[in-house]
Amino acid sequence: MSLFSKWREEKTPSPTPEADAAPSLPVKPRPDRSADIAAEESRLAQALSSGDADTLAQMALAATSTRLRQRAAEAVADPERVRELIRLSRGKDSAVYRILTEKRDAWLEVERRAAALQTEIDAVAAGIARHAPMPFDAIYEATLREQERRWQTLAAQASTTIRERVEADLARAHAVVRQHHDAIALKEAAQAAAREAAEAAIASRHQADADAAAAALARAAQQAASQAEAAERAQSEAEAVRVLTGLLRQLQGALERGGSARAARLRDTLEARRKEIDPAILPAWFARQLAQADESLEKLKDWLAFTAGPKRAELIERMQSLVGAEISPEQLAIHIRKLQEEWRTLHRGAGEDDSEEDKRFKTLANKAYEPCKVHFAAKAAQRAENRAHREALLTRLAEYTTTLTGDSPNWRRVIPTLVEARREWRQYAPVDQDIAEALQARFKAATEGISALLDAETTRNVAARRALIDEAQSLLQLEDVRQAIDRAKALQRSWKSVGVVPRESGA
Repeated sequence: MSLFSKWREEKTPSPTPEADAAPSLPVKPRPDRSADIAAEESRLAQALSSGDADTLAQMALAATSTRLRQRAAEAVADPERVRELIRLSRGKDSAVYRILTEKRDAWLEVERRAAALQTEIDAVAAGIARHAPMPFDAIYEATLREQERRWQTLAAQASTTIRERVEADLARAHAVVRQHHDAIALKEAAQAAAREAAEAAIASRHQADADAAAAALARAAQQAASQAEAAERAQSEAEAVRVLTGLLRQLQGALERGGSARAARLRDTLEARRKEIDPAILPAWFARQLAQADESLEKLKDWLAFTAGPKRAELIERMQSLVGAEISPEQLAIHIRKLQEEWRTLHRGAGEDDSEEDKRFKTLANKAYEPCKVHFAAKAAQRAENRAHREALLTRLAEYTTTLTGDSPNWRRVIPTLVEARREWRQYAPVDQDIAEALQARFKAATEGISALLDAETTRNVAARRALIDEAQSLLQLEDVRQAIDRAKALQRSWKSVGVVPRESGA
């Protein structure tokens, strides 16, 4: 035993009887949570069967089991409640937060698609409404046919109000076409009658008949002109009424969809056009329906002002959470763009713009985007640097190609040079997409050109070695052994002087 071990042994006190006899403390049993979880599962099942939204929302945040919280979150179906739960679960339960945000994003996508479809429907309907009152010209019928074709693809998905309005506008457009053709037919009939009267007068050679024919022609022309003037005036008034009624129907449609901004713009346009015509030509119901639309517009503005405020506050809060967020710049940019699109969508629907909140939202967006700006600037600089390196590599390859066509090229270094060039090319990636394809084509042409020169050299060398092999085989026929040996040595020297050949060539 070493002195150190002995010393340790002497220093270590032996256990006393009292210490050995000290009673051990009782171990506290772990709590049994199975009963609590079973109770929560029963509570969740009852909430699911009864549609108890309050209980589902509460369990999505406070249930003991992660699985129960996720099931409760998946069952929440009210958009407003989902948005509230997103705010409350942010930074606390990532799984529940993800389920809720995916559900919200899916709803937003459905709303976006519906809005895009409605925008297209509105655009086609507005085009037909604008075209219907226009005067007939060379492309009126062709334009009308194209508009009808586009409308047929959308009519089934449009509201009843819009369908009725478009059908009325199409009917007016077809009436314009019929009036044009009727006017042409009337004019042709008057001209035919005049020609017949003139021909009859000339044939009878009676001046009186000729005068009567001329008078009849003048009366027919005057009558045709009067009819055309009346028709033109009636058409002009009808067009003005169609424009105003079309604007009124668009206003009513915008109010039905809750678009106060569009409704307000249509109302201003309608008022400006109404001042240009005689109120007496408007139908009696027009003023009554316009008053109802004005009342609905004011109610819509009041309602949107009440509901849009909390949504704006939520979007500002979500943008605030992205300032300094520890996520990748790419994902951060995606989140910022999504919030900006929601903000624009909210303001398109509300039609009102709170300048202070809008300024704050944009300030937060710019602040949150700062890491993205730095990141994307660095990536752009890296792509530019990679491009410069690739351009330099292409220059070196061009210079190297010239050495292969000069005196005494080193063919054995060609393959290692190509391998190194391809490795270096891959290293300097990525580059900007608008030049990537062109650079790749130049690199391929350069390397294939070098490979072609090497292939030509090895082909020549293989042929030279095969000629040497044939000559060596012919030495077997020589009777003079000394001459055969001398010639064989010369062939060996020639063999070594031949340049590179492919390994698989056998030469």
